[in-house]
Amino acid sequence: MARFGYIFFMNISQSREQLIAELIPLITNAVNLQHLDQTKINAETGLTLHSPTSDNLGLDSVDILEVVVTLEHHYKIKIENTEAGKKIFTNFGTVADYILMAVANAK
Repeated sequence: MARFGYIFFMNISQSREQLIAELIPLITNAVNLQHLDQTKINAETGLTLHSPTSDNLGLDSVDILEVVVTLEHHYKIKIENTEAGKKIFTNFGTVADYILMAVANAK
């Protein structure tokens, strides 16, 4: 599993675990899945059907675009590379790792 800038999170006021807890409702609301039991979603929960685990949200490309727009707006980051996006959106943990790296690099 790829870890995007995991070492940078210590320099940011928010821990990886706190960020994942924030991402769960943010992402599920962005794609109208707020009805899901969010207590069953964790760092390893996949986002797309292509996630390596069967425990995933089943998001399609339109849903992922909604998530990208939401994350870019909320965290003031940019996700421009489609190939990187495939790794970033593997699961909630990889999304959190990318955000922490992007925020740390923006400082």
